Amino acid sequence: MMVSPALLYHKISRRALVGQAILPAAAFQAALLTLCVALAAQTLPPKNLSLVVGKGQLLQFNNDVSRVVLAEPKIADAVVVGPREVMVNAKSTGKTTLVIWEAGSLPATYDISVTSDTSDLDALRRLIQASVPTANVTGNADTLVLTGTALNADDSKRAQALASTHAKTVVNLLQLPPAAEPRQILLQVKFASMARPSARCKAAIYCRFWPSPT
Repeated sequence: MMVSPALLYHKISRRALVGQAILPAAAFQAALLTLCVALAAQTLPPKNLSLVVGKGQLLQFNNDVSRVVLAEPKIADAVVVGPREVMVNAKSTGKTTLVIWEAGSLPATYDISVTSDTSDLDALRRLIQASVPTANVTGNADTLVLTGTALNADDSKRAQALASTHAKTVVNLLQLPPAAEPRQILLQVKFASMARPSARCKAAIYCRFWPSPT
């Protein structure tokens, strides 16, 4: 059974009379410690609340909300939009804690975790991998990084062009396969022997060359 904090404090108040006598200071401190322990035992376990930057969630309560406290306003904010409704909006990535006091109930604690919205990045990754299956995309709206491998230079340029439509800067780290070694061609050229009055000669010339790669 939950004990009202106000009732506990009233019972142990230093000004409370016990047989027309004021409660001694030492007894008051001991009673106040008992009150703190009782309140701690009645604290509700925190609830987890996961949000995405730019989005929010409406919290609804059975009784009127009397107070709202947020640990880090840079990560999220909480707006009381009605007597029994609080809107929590995610502002930046990180974690924070929200505490809401509801009339007739213990404070409700929320552990808020805010993450980035990756829906656009996921869609771009699927688009690029449809053309270059071995490519991967990481980064944000300002800078994207392409990693992995591409079959050829055309695939690498295609992936970079797609990424450039979603970010200001694209870092292309796609690896291309090593170039094939040029083929060696051996030619054998023979000259017919010629008879001369002074001497007879026969010559053979062998040539080896490497064609320039296409």
